[in-house]
Amino acid sequence: MPRCFNRRSDSYVAAQAIEDFVAREEWQLAEIEAGLAEASRGDFASAGEVEAVVGKYVKSTRQA
Repeated sequence: MPRCFNRRSDSYVAAQAIEDFVAREEWQLAEIEAGLAEASRGDFASAGEVEAVVGKYVKSTRQA
């Protein structure tokens, strides 16, 4: 976006972009670490739980 629209210096825009990137990466890393901790504890969804979620989004191809 041209500077005339946002009225911010290039250094401000760059610093804001870096802050946004770091915040996004921190959130993703926290989610990954939480998932790894769950896996280490053996905290997985049961087959029935997985089927229930998949069933919401996938149409059955089985004939009744």
